[in-house]
Formats: sequence, structure tokens, C-alpha cells
Amino acid sequence: MVIGKQSFDSIKSSKISNKESFSIQEFRGVKKINHNGHQYKDKAVKRSLKTEDIDPKEVYQFINKVKRSVKKHIKNMDFKIEEVEKISQSTRYFNHKVYDSMADGECFISFDLDNAYWQIMRRQGVISEDLYLEFRHKRKFRQLKQAVIGLILANVKVTYYQDGEFLNSVEEDNWQWKMIYKNVRYATYNVPLLLAKACNGEFISYNQDAIYVKDDKESVVTKYLKDNGFEFKKSLCVKVNDYKFNDAAKTVKVPAAPTKQTII
Repeated sequence: MVIGKQSFDSIKSSKISNKESFSIQEFRGVKKINHNGHQYKDKAVKRSLKTEDIDPKEVYQFINKVKRSVKKHIKNMDFKIEEVEKISQSTRYFNHKVYDSMADGECFISFDLDNAYWQIMRRQGVISEDLYLEFRHKRKFRQLKQAVIGLILANVKVTYYQDGEFLNSVEEDNWQWKMIYKNVRYATYNVPLLLAKACNGEFISYNQDAIYVKDDKESVVTKYLKDNGFEFKKSLCVKVNDYKFNDAAKTVKVPAAPTKQTII
């Protein structure tokens, strides 16, 4: 039975007052009271995935496919997931020294990893090659492929009450999933940093899944990405002035120069 938050809280309070035994299950923000074969779900906190042009059934089928693939990966790794180290605490940097030396109207190149998390999950073996290829060119799943690594992270927590008194809480241990989530993020962040190093620091900017370089470094970045099997998009950028530039069809504001910032 789906009920409102006020009714949910009232049922919980009533069962405690009547010294009944029951449990409350929590999963991804949704709470359920279980008692004598009956279930009461709090609809007030229910969260649903909203993705354009995708049938809800397709969404949950996709998530379940990813979860099965991750479970298989964890089992294949004998439940031992090695930690990926992040090269730097900085996940974005704007190189004012290079950018300010450029003339207004000068062109440069942006490289953007296409569905970066999805590619890293494949490279780490978290998802199978078949699963990666199945959704590789399905653009309507673009945002979902980026978000799914976080969506599958949720664990189940169950709180037990006996005769109206709190007994204990049991929470699912999912440290392997949390480690995989962190590893995918860190490995993604590391790519632009490694590209910055490959350019010997002669780049314009990088962020979590992209890097901007002058024309003379285009071949360096292209070779690195191709040699490592990454799929990417290139776009032509134009410096407007010291405060903004055009990246394809959008205008990007240049961040103010900090007093101190670490490149990598």
C-alpha cells in the first residue's frame, strides 16, 4: 500500500505505541514498513528516474543489466577491488599563462571524452564488452550511462522493532561497489591530467573529462587518446578576448586567475 508521509509516520508511531513488532526498509530514499505480510510505502519520498525519450521499463532494464555486469566483475575479481589513485586533487585548471598570450580570434581545439564514465567502466572491466557495445551509440541513454555508476551504489538498510522497541539496524555491506564508483571517477579525472602531462604543461585548460589545447598539441592529444582506445569528440574553439571564448555553439566565460593554483 502506497501512502503519504504523514500517514507513514502515523502508522509507525501507532505500531510503536501498540508495542508491535515490525521493520522499516530503506532503499534509495524510499521507506517501507513491513508488518505481518503487509507493506506500507512512503510515496512522499519516492524518487523516480526521469529520462527523456526512454520508456521507464527500458531504464530499469538497463540499470539491472549494469548491476548484473558489476556483480560478475566483483566475483571475477574474487571480491578484491584495487584502489585507483587520483593523480591530483585538482579536477579542473585554466592555464592563464597560455591563454592570455593568445591573440583575440585565435583558434584552438577542445577534446571531450564521449560518455567518459561508460568508457572507463569498460576499460576497467566493470561492464562487459557486449554491454558496452549494446548501448554505445544509443544517444537517448547518454545521460543515463553517465549516471548509472552512482545509481547502482544505493544499499538497503533495515531497522527492526520488537514489541514497539528499537531492536537493531542492518545495513548492506557494499564497500566493493563504493570502491568501483570511486575508481571510475578517479580514472576518468586522471585522463585529462595525463593529457596535460603529455603536452608538457602547454595546454589551455582541462576539466573532469575534457582538455583544451592549441593547434600544435592537437596531434599529441589525438595520438594519446587513440593509442589508449578512447572515443572522443573534437570541436573548434575561438578566443573572443581574455574573458571568454566560443566553444562550438556556446560561449564560455574564462575563470578569474587565482592567487595560487596547482596544475597537476
